[in-house]
Amino acid sequence: MITAAGKQGRYYFLFLIPIVIMNAPIFLGLMNATALQTCSIIGTLLLFVLYIDVTVSLMKKFKKRI
Repeated sequence: MITAAGKQGRYYFLFLIPIVIMNAPIFLGLMNATALQTCSIIGTLLLFVLYIDVTVSLMKKFKKRI
């Protein structure tokens, strides 16, 4: 989907960042509920924004309206 949208290769790495953010409390040993919930929310929002960006670019490439 990223390649079809005409995005560069760095978008593959940008999609890994939310996954790392969501798992950061586990890597750092912070197993309290606040850290887990905060990182999950931030990671999910970032993943959602990246997905919307790629989807809109794909729609523009095929000349579809939102």
